[in-house]
Amino acid sequence: MLSKQQRIGTPNLKKVLQTGLRVESPLFSMKVLSGQKSLRFAVVVPKKVSLKAVVRNVLKRRVSHVLRDLSPRLIQSPYVALTLKKGVEALSFTALTHELEVLFKKARLLS
Repeated sequence: MLSKQQRIGTPNLKKVLQTGLRVESPLFSMKVLSGQKSLRFAVVVPKKVSLKAVVRNVLKRRVSHVLRDLSPRLIQSPYVALTLKKGVEALSFTALTHELEVLFKKARLLS
C-alpha cells in the first residue's frame, strides 16, 4: 500500500480524472496532473478487470509496490491516477514493472 502522504484524496482524484492529461497503453490508462507540490498516486482497479475483490486488491498492492519503487526516479511531482484494464491480472510482477516504466516514459515522467 502507498502511505497516506502518497495517495490522492477523493476531491483531488476527481480533479485529476477530469482535467488530467491522458496517457494510454493496452493495459493501463493514466491521468497526470502536473504542477503539484508533492508526488501522489491513485490506483483504480474496476470490476471489469475482475469481479473478485481479492484479485483487485492484489493487483492494487502490486501496482502500488511498483509505484513506490519508481517514485524516486520521476522527473516531476505530478498527481497520477492509474486505471488498470482487463488483461493486467495475467502479467507477472516483472512484466508489470516493465509496462509501467514504458507508460511513465511515454508520459515523459521517467528519464
